[in-house]
Order: sequence, then C-alpha cells, then structure tokens
Amino acid sequence: METNLMELLNKKQITMDTLAAVIHCTPKTAGCKVRRKNAFTLPEALLIKNALFPEYELNYIFKGYDALDKDQDEDVA
Repeated sequence: METNLMELLNKKQITMDTLAAVIHCTPKTAGCKVRRKNAFTLPEALLIKNALFPEYELNYIFKGYDALDKDQDEDVA
C-alpha cells in the first residue's frame, strides 16, 4: 500500500539514507518504519516534517500510520 509518506519521498527523490540521517537511525530501520513494520515516534515525525516536508501538514504526511501493518502481528506470533 502506497502511503503519502512513500509518495512524498519518491516525489522529492529522498533516499532511505537521507531519511535515516534525519531521524538518526539506520537506513534499514527507516525503511521498516516507512513500510509500517515499526512505528515512527512523535519526535521522528516532527523531524521528518520540519526537515523534509515543511509545506505539508503532519496529518497528511503520516496518513495511514495510525496503526502498524497486521503482518507485523502475524510475524511475532
């Protein structure tokens, strides 16, 4: 499922390396968060908005991130 965040990253050609640098994690962790396997923290979300997408509302950028993918629950069980 394509999320607004994925669409915006692609539109601005922002790599996982760049996103990871913004939120101070590894590119692998950033990718997991973008794919909704792990949650973004509020401080991370604010860093992303302010550094990469200041022209967009936080709710728009992270629409659909209110719940993690159901696949994650299945992987843990």
